[in-house]
Amino acid sequence: MAELVTANRDEITGPISRVVERAWNVLFEEMRVGAQVNQLEREELTEYPRFAVREALVNAIAHRDYRIKGRRIEIRMYADRLEIISPGGLPGYMTLDNLVDEHFSRNPRLVNGLYQWGYIEELGLGIDQMIEEMVQAGHPPPQFRATPHLFTVTLSNKRERTAVPNGHAA
Repeated sequence: MAELVTANRDEITGPISRVVERAWNVLFEEMRVGAQVNQLEREELTEYPRFAVREALVNAIAHRDYRIKGRRIEIRMYADRLEIISPGGLPGYMTLDNLVDEHFSRNPRLVNGLYQWGYIEELGLGIDQMIEEMVQAGHPPPQFRATPHLFTVTLSNKRERTAVPNGHAA
């Protein structure tokens, strides 16, 4: 059983698989969507890369400290950023400095279940790919903040403006 609270005050409870699905749906109902036309193809552009959002959400569920009562995972969507806050600091020997290189699971059976359900593609590579997806989409890399009792992932929706060959910004 998991619990999650979103910025519009939705409280999502129930089995893990339902919580993941409902949270995903709420996030994408709230997220701005645009489009880009490349030759004859129309490409949908979400406010944040889908993989990065899913990884932050699934990690919050997989690695939270379920011993902490009275706190839920929180999803906060602001005009310029998305924050996913998970109860419990970093587990084991994890630090902000080794977050990309090391892997440790506080809840290995839950992580295995999320992997079996297809919410995790490859164990241990999600943070790397989240960073890569954000940067490739023109966003700053995710920011990670850890306290003894909370872990926060912040995805910024500010796209970097890149110069194009004719000297104008894109």
